[in-house]
Amino acid sequence: EDVRAALQQMAASLALWHKVTESRLQTLPTATSAVNNKFIGHLKETGELALELERCLSPNKMCKTTAQRIPGQFASYCSHVETMLVHQRLSLEEEEEDMDQTDEILRESNRVYLGNCSQLVSHLVQLNSRLTLYRSMQHSSETQQKHQRGLMSLCSQLQDSFKDLFNAFVVKSGIETERSWSTEELNSANQSVTNSLSSLIESSAKVTKSLRELWKVADTMAPSHPQVPDLRRRGVHYINVIHTDEAPSISYSQALRDHEEAQSSSKMREALLRQLDHNKEQLVRAEQDREQWKQELQLLQLRYQKEKEEIIKNDEFTSLVNSTVTNMIGSLEIPVNLPLEVEAREEAVKQYFKQRINSLITENGELQSKSATLLAETAALVRRLEASVAAGGRLEEALHAARERAAQLQEEVTTTATNYETQLSTMSEHLANMNERLAQQKETIDQLQYQIANKKKGNK
Repeated sequence: EDVRAALQQMAASLALWHKVTESRLQTLPTATSAVNNKFIGHLKETGELALELERCLSPNKMCKTTAQRIPGQFASYCSHVETMLVHQRLSLEEEEEDMDQTDEILRESNRVYLGNCSQLVSHLVQLNSRLTLYRSMQHSSETQQKHQRGLMSLCSQLQDSFKDLFNAFVVKSGIETERSWSTEELNSANQSVTNSLSSLIESSAKVTKSLRELWKVADTMAPSHPQVPDLRRRGVHYINVIHTDEAPSISYSQALRDHEEAQSSSKMREALLRQLDHNKEQLVRAEQDREQWKQELQLLQLRYQKEKEEIIKNDEFTSLVNSTVTNMIGSLEIPVNLPLEVEAREEAVKQYFKQRINSLITENGELQSKSATLLAETAALVRRLEASVAAGGRLEEALHAARERAAQLQEEVTTTATNYETQLSTMSEHLANMNERLAQQKETIDQLQYQIANKKKGNK
């Protein structure tokens, strides 16, 4: 009962979260865009699925048939949440296009919030896969305990995901409050989303606590006969096979397309990795060239300083030697003797070093701009690589699920064919026995008719 109540509260909190998120989108400046309209419609569908889960978990509607519908509804909810993540990414990108290009703080908070949403969706999908695997197979006591530990770990990770999402949204809403385009309606909607995420944290903690207490009580109970759990599991598996609806599956052509997309994604990832390595090598070479030119500049500066000191010494020595000029007027001592070639040489040296320094400064600026460009390209390639890796992971999971479903269907077909063959062979044997009995009875009737006819002839 505690587990049911905790799950019902969590489903209600999820429905509330989708509803207030829809209300928040309608308060944004981009509320009337096509992307947000699709996102709002998908949020409504996902919220209705969460409300249906809450109704199925209510105590007045909880019965055997309703309990068998819950796994299928949860799987449908997880599928809608995965699609919702794509719409949310497009909505955030459109929201960033309308904001100030220099507002890097809000852009970073949006990226963190989107990453936490992706982590939450991943944990929900893993939980659905774990529950599906647990229901579709027969387990021993050790395997059952292993699955219980895995479910507990996933519930704890789900609670941590809600906490991270709560913290990221608090930061995002705080930044939005300080912007000039913020309104009272948007702040109120952000507060509602924060309250719903807080309720999700509380309900997920209750689910984890209730499951832990339930399994602790089950472990402390006296063990029954070894055959009883096995028979109970077989009975539950048989009832599930008979009464549960067919699980949603994908077509063979869709599975092939997903497989081809996964292969193309892996090839694209390898190409991006090679391009990233090439850009890194170019960046390293540019840094090496920049260091080399820097060292050459320092060397030229040292040589220039040395030449300058030598010229100063020569000038001082020349100034000490007085020259005498004699003509018909008389003689005159010149205290300073600066030949024109010395001045010309000094001017040439100055011009050379000025030109060299200017060229080195220009080359340094070009190398810095190239380094910045390569750095930006590398960051973009890293983001594309991460997106490709994430898409490849999702496609691999979908392909794995399709293969498991195909194997399960093949096993069911084999079992059904075997049952039909057994029934047909039994019916054939039964018909053969009936034909033999009919033939014997026909012979007996013919003999009796023959005897009656002989008796009538004898009486005459």
